[in-house]
Amino acid sequence: MQPYSKHVDEKGLFLLIHNFKYGDRGSLKGSQKDADAIRDVVAKLDFDVILKENLTEEQIICLMKDIKKNELNNRFCLWVYVLAHGTKGQQIYGVDGKCVSVREHIMKPFLHNCSQLTNKPKLFFVDACQGATSTAQTSRHIDSTADTTFSEVRGVPDNTPT
Repeated sequence: MQPYSKHVDEKGLFLLIHNFKYGDRGSLKGSQKDADAIRDVVAKLDFDVILKENLTEEQIICLMKDIKKNELNNRFCLWVYVLAHGTKGQQIYGVDGKCVSVREHIMKPFLHNCSQLTNKPKLFFVDACQGATSTAQTSRHIDSTADTTFSEVRGVPDNTPT
Protein backbone atom coordinates (compact mmCIF):
# COMPACT_ATOMS: atom_id res chain seq x y z
CA MET A 1 0.00 0.00 0.00
CA GLN A 2 1.34 3.41 -0.97
CA PRO A 3 1.46 6.04 1.77
CA TYR A 4 -0.78 9.04 1.29
CA SER A 5 1.05 12.31 0.69
CA LYS A 6 -0.32 15.71 1.67
CA HIS A 7 0.61 18.82 -0.28
CA VAL A 8 1.76 21.76 1.83
CA ASP A 9 -1.04 24.04 0.66
CA GLU A 10 -3.84 21.53 1.32
CA LYS A 11 -6.01 21.57 4.42
CA GLY A 12 -8.48 18.97 5.53
CA LEU A 13 -12.20 19.70 5.72
CA PHE A 14 -14.01 18.82 8.94
CA LEU A 15 -17.81 18.98 8.84
CA LEU A 16 -19.60 18.79 12.18
CA ILE A 17 -23.35 18.30 12.01
CA HIS A 18 -24.74 18.91 15.49
CA ASN A 19 -28.48 18.38 15.88
CA PHE A 20 -29.53 18.96 19.48
CA LYS A 21 -32.90 20.79 19.51
CA TYR A 22 -35.67 18.36 18.61
CA GLY A 23 -38.77 20.20 19.82
CA ASP A 24 -41.20 17.64 21.30
CA ARG A 25 -38.54 14.91 21.16
CA GLY A 26 -36.37 16.87 23.58
CA SER A 27 -32.78 17.95 23.28
CA LEU A 28 -29.44 16.19 23.42
CA LYS A 29 -28.25 17.23 26.85
CA GLY A 30 -24.49 17.61 27.12
CA SER A 31 -23.87 17.42 23.39
CA GLN A 32 -22.83 21.08 23.22
CA LYS A 33 -19.85 20.31 25.43
CA ASP A 34 -18.95 17.38 23.15
CA ALA A 35 -19.31 19.49 20.01
CA ASP A 36 -17.12 22.27 21.43
CA ALA A 37 -14.39 19.83 22.48
CA ILE A 38 -14.39 18.03 19.11
CA ARG A 39 -14.29 21.30 17.17
CA ASP A 40 -11.43 22.69 19.30
CA VAL A 41 -9.27 19.59 18.82
CA VAL A 42 -9.86 19.33 15.08
CA ALA A 43 -9.14 23.03 14.51
CA LYS A 44 -5.59 22.37 15.77
CA LEU A 45 -5.06 19.58 13.21
CA ASP A 46 -4.82 21.62 9.98
CA PHE A 47 -8.52 21.26 9.17
CA ASP A 48 -10.98 23.94 8.16
CA VAL A 49 -14.04 23.45 10.37
CA ILE A 50 -17.62 23.83 9.17
CA LEU A 51 -20.21 23.64 11.96
CA LYS A 52 -23.88 23.17 11.08
CA GLU A 53 -26.48 22.95 13.83
CA ASN A 54 -30.09 21.83 14.07
CA LEU A 55 -30.66 20.82 10.47
CA THR A 56 -33.79 19.26 9.02
CA GLU A 57 -33.66 16.15 6.85
CA GLU A 58 -33.78 18.26 3.69
CA GLN A 59 -31.07 20.62 4.95
CA ILE A 60 -28.73 17.70 5.71
CA ILE A 61 -29.18 16.22 2.24
CA CYS A 62 -28.66 19.63 0.57
CA LEU A 63 -25.60 20.31 2.75
CA MET A 64 -23.92 17.09 1.62
CA LYS A 65 -24.52 17.98 -2.03
CA ASP A 66 -23.20 21.50 -1.46
CA ILE A 67 -20.06 20.27 0.33
CA LYS A 68 -19.34 17.87 -2.55
CA LYS A 69 -19.87 20.57 -5.16
CA ASN A 70 -18.17 23.57 -3.52
CA GLU A 71 -15.86 22.67 -0.63
CA LEU A 72 -13.52 19.87 -1.72
CA ASN A 73 -10.95 21.53 -3.96
CA ASN A 74 -7.40 21.36 -2.57
CA ARG A 75 -8.37 19.16 0.38
CA PHE A 76 -6.17 16.36 1.68
CA CYS A 77 -9.00 14.75 3.64
CA LEU A 78 -12.72 14.88 4.40
CA TRP A 79 -13.89 14.20 7.96
CA VAL A 80 -17.62 14.21 8.73
CA TYR A 81 -18.79 13.98 12.34
CA VAL A 82 -22.48 13.80 13.24
CA LEU A 83 -23.94 14.35 16.72
CA ALA A 84 -27.68 13.60 16.61
CA HIS A 85 -30.55 11.35 17.59
CA GLY A 86 -30.54 8.16 15.50
CA THR A 87 -32.15 4.79 14.84
CA LYS A 88 -30.98 1.20 14.68
CA GLY A 89 -31.27 1.32 10.88
CA GLN A 90 -28.12 3.45 10.48
CA GLN A 91 -30.13 6.62 10.18
CA ILE A 92 -30.05 9.93 11.98
CA TYR A 93 -32.92 12.30 12.64
CA GLY A 94 -33.17 15.80 11.30
CA VAL A 95 -34.64 18.22 13.82
CA ASP A 96 -37.93 17.91 11.91
CA GLY A 97 -38.15 14.24 12.99
CA LYS A 98 -37.47 12.86 9.50
CA CYS A 99 -34.77 10.20 9.04
CA VAL A 100 -31.63 10.58 6.95
CA SER A 101 -29.76 7.47 5.81
CA VAL A 102 -26.13 7.70 6.91
CA ARG A 103 -24.97 5.47 4.06
CA GLU A 104 -27.08 6.97 1.29
CA HIS A 105 -26.95 10.68 2.08
CA ILE A 106 -23.86 11.26 4.22
CA MET A 107 -21.29 8.70 3.04
CA LYS A 108 -22.23 7.74 -0.53
CA PRO A 109 -21.86 11.20 -2.15
CA PHE A 110 -18.17 11.19 -1.20
CA LEU A 111 -17.38 7.52 -1.77
CA HIS A 112 -18.66 7.30 -5.36
CA ASN A 113 -18.01 9.67 -8.26
CA CYS A 114 -16.14 12.22 -6.18
CA SER A 115 -12.97 12.96 -8.13
CA GLN A 116 -11.76 15.60 -5.65
CA LEU A 117 -11.32 12.89 -3.00
CA THR A 118 -9.93 10.06 -5.13
CA ASN A 119 -7.19 8.27 -3.18
CA LYS A 120 -7.72 10.61 -0.21
CA PRO A 121 -8.94 9.73 3.28
CA LYS A 122 -12.65 10.06 3.97
CA LEU A 123 -13.70 9.66 7.63
CA PHE A 124 -17.28 9.37 8.88
CA PHE A 125 -18.15 9.36 12.58
CA VAL A 126 -21.73 9.16 13.81
CA ASP A 127 -22.38 9.75 17.50
CA ALA A 128 -26.08 8.97 17.82
CA CYS A 129 -28.40 6.98 20.02
CA GLN A 130 -30.04 4.03 18.29
CA GLY A 131 -33.62 4.33 19.38
CA ALA A 132 -36.08 5.93 21.74
CA THR A 133 -34.86 4.30 24.94
CA SER A 134 -31.60 5.22 26.55
CA THR A 135 -29.00 2.56 27.19
CA ALA A 136 -26.58 2.24 30.06
CA GLN A 137 -23.14 3.67 29.51
CA THR A 138 -20.45 1.17 28.70
CA SER A 139 -16.80 1.62 29.49
CA ARG A 140 -14.12 -0.53 27.90
CA HIS A 141 -10.34 -0.60 27.88
CA ILE A 142 -8.82 -0.88 24.42
CA ASP A 143 -5.22 -2.00 24.03
CA SER A 144 -3.82 0.71 21.77
CA THR A 145 -0.66 -1.29 21.18
CA ALA A 146 -2.53 -4.14 19.51
CA ASP A 147 -2.30 -4.49 15.72
CA THR A 148 -5.88 -3.87 14.67
CA THR A 149 -7.60 -3.47 11.32
CA PHE A 150 -11.13 -2.30 10.74
CA SER A 151 -13.28 -3.32 7.81
CA GLU A 152 -16.83 -2.10 8.32
CA VAL A 153 -18.30 -0.07 11.14
CA ARG A 154 -21.52 -1.36 12.61
CA GLY A 155 -23.72 -0.18 15.44
CA VAL A 156 -23.18 -1.50 18.94
CA PRO A 157 -25.97 -3.92 19.90
CA ASP A 158 -28.25 -3.00 22.81
CA ASN A 159 -27.32 -6.19 24.68
CA THR A 160 -23.63 -5.25 25.03
CA PRO A 161 -22.43 -6.39 28.49
CA THR A 162 -21.33 -3.62 30.82
